[in-house]
Amino acid sequence: MTEYDVKREHYGDKYYQTGDKRTANPADVKHLVDKGVLVESVEEPKPKTTKTTAKQAKPE
Repeated sequence: MTEYDVKREHYGDKYYQTGDKRTANPADVKHLVDKGVLVESVEEPKPKTTKTTAKQAKPE
């Protein structure tokens, strides 16, 4: 199963509005992808954060 973004509202196994997410078998929705109704959802990678450690004062 693949997740898709709905670009145009349509009625499938239920009613989908623009902006909805739809999970479906790629073979079942190929015609919708070809027509631009669905676009495969791309997960945005989380930005890599680097840990900055606080400098500790040296005891005198």
